[in-house]
Amino acid sequence: MHTYKSAVLFNQNQDSELRLCEILDRKPLQDEVKVKMVTTGLCGKQVNEITGKLGEDKYLPHFIGHEGFGQVIATGSGVQKFQLGDYVILHWRPAIGTTIEGMKCKSIDGIEIGGGPVTTFSEITFVAENRCTKITPEPRLFNIYPLLGCALPTAYGAIIKEVSVNKGDNVLIIGAGGLGMALLFWCNILHIDSVCVADIHQGKKVQVEALGGKFLHVDELNKLDKKFSVIFETSGVTQNVVNAFELADKGARLSLIGQTRKGESVTFENFLKFYDGMSIISSQG
Repeated sequence: MHTYKSAVLFNQNQDSELRLCEILDRKPLQDEVKVKMVTTGLCGKQVNEITGKLGEDKYLPHFIGHEGFGQVIATGSGVQKFQLGDYVILHWRPAIGTTIEGMKCKSIDGIEIGGGPVTTFSEITFVAENRCTKITPEPRLFNIYPLLGCALPTAYGAIIKEVSVNKGDNVLIIGAGGLGMALLFWCNILHIDSVCVADIHQGKKVQVEALGGKFLHVDELNKLDKKFSVIFETSGVTQNVVNAFELADKGARLSLIGQTRKGESVTFENFLKFYDGMSIISSQG
């Protein structure tokens, strides 16, 4: 009997429980790609799932993760894009190929565990063909590849497709996590020079400055006397959303990427600012 290890979410909120389980190995079903994982990333989406930030999870227990890198070790009928041995990026955005609504496996103690079209917190996973993209791997980038599954393309889409950031924009990024740093990375690549990054952790200053940004502690936001033409809010913290609105200049584009907790209210004291040509964008990346 062959098994593999996987992280499985059993409970949320105060009783959050992410359990390492032994899963019974199986063959891929129709339209499934069986992947041996090499590396995976931890997105804020998984943190939200674990903490119950977005509400009740009706699918517990389930596998998690949506950005990773691995090698194809088997394919189900209907899969045409991949061969055994192909290295692939696993991503949450659908690409070309067949899809699946979800997948199911069993633990060694008989618990049925489900997952969506892509999960990555596992030694072996089963994903939809359209959630994989083949690459020619470079070993020194193995730890970076998971970022291509979520953070980097989401940030690129927000900057280029949704907000259309220009070189002359004054940019504020709230949150220096994976997505915030990915936004700063693309600003650096695109030669957008005026970028401030605010975070609660002072230790993020080094990495922010390494990519050409100016670091601010979030406590400084309500003391700033400057305004910004582009603001990316990635934290989902209610007060940060309020601060972002207040720091927006006339005609600013405010991109809301981080999601606030379900049931929390966001109050804008001077909503007339919105009528100064401001755009509030619900980002999809």
